[in-house]
Amino acid sequence: MEKSRLGKLETPKTIYSVNSFDNEKILDLIKRKQLPSYINISFLPIAIYCAKPVDRENDKEILSFEELAKNSKGAEKLGAVRMDVDNLGKIFTLGLLKEKRTTTRISSLSRMMNYFFKGYLNLLGEFDDKSILDICNWQSNSPKLAKKREPGRNFSIIYAGGDDLFILGAWDDVFELSFDIESLFHRYVAENPHITISAGYSIFNNKHPLYQIARTCGYKEECSKDEGRNRIYLLDRGVGKTQICRNLSDKNDKITIEDSIGWKEARKLFADFKPLFWPVIDKGDFSKSMIRKLLDSREEYCTNPKQFNWIMQLHYYISRNRDLKRILDDNRNEELRKYFYSVFTGISPIYNIDLPLNILDLRGRKVNE
Repeated sequence: MEKSRLGKLETPKTIYSVNSFDNEKILDLIKRKQLPSYINISFLPIAIYCAKPVDRENDKEILSFEELAKNSKGAEKLGAVRMDVDNLGKIFTLGLLKEKRTTTRISSLSRMMNYFFKGYLNLLGEFDDKSILDICNWQSNSPKLAKKREPGRNFSIIYAGGDDLFILGAWDDVFELSFDIESLFHRYVAENPHITISAGYSIFNNKHPLYQIARTCGYKEECSKDEGRNRIYLLDRGVGKTQICRNLSDKNDKITIEDSIGWKEARKLFADFKPLFWPVIDKGDFSKSMIRKLLDSREEYCTNPKQFNWIMQLHYYISRNRDLKRILDDNRNEELRKYFYSVFTGISPIYNIDLPLNILDLRGRKVNE
């Protein structure tokens, strides 16, 4: 009975054009009377980008979590991010003047917000649109942190629509994608400083349960919002947050440290990243022990921020490494000399080196390491 009813369906009255405003083929069919003239054509944005194998004939097959992790540069890990527009309720209530707050305007605002999350995100996966390339310009002074991005990026959209998203993929692609999305969204809303987005990013093994990945990124996203919005929570900052705040605060000035970081601050941190060993790395002499020594010194600082053990620890390591000592003694590296020989009354810059250093460490890891 059901098959008979299905077989007698009337001619469809609406044709949906998925992620495309190009309706010429449908209009041509109508002109040639192969489709009735009363057909409605409706644009239907859907966030459907999923990374696919390039060497398989079945174009419907998508990469598994394990394959996504294997396509990462360095450590074979999964990266995941959840993002959400800040103060959405205020955007709808205060973003429109009271006399212009009509149902039509509110509906249009909602539809345009939805278009970004359901339509434009696909372009960031394909990454072959020149206008997108111009906006998404992630840069770093360190060649070990910079990466050439090519079409067919290794991530899959779990969901996206309305005002939020959840994306999973190769850890390095998702890391850079997070900043690309914020750049594109900032341009999409005409660089309105009151319309921002917050994010929570994290790295996992490829066997990690999806619901736990979503929960962890969701917690980080909420943390970004609680700490001021327009921020991203990247990697966990490790020990020392409580000790630094307690030991460096005084009666007149209370020091606070956030787990998340503002988008602009994060970009500046990675773009201007000049670790002590950067000139050595540029020559190809990459040593994991260099990263470990700096992170150990940071941990020492976090544990005892008022002591100078961390500076002595760094100087001892430098004195035993001829190349590093030569770099630090170079008169052209005045900025680095100031960094390592100055006393800071507030939070030392060494606190923030963990983010670029850990990303650098992940990029430099070998398979199965």
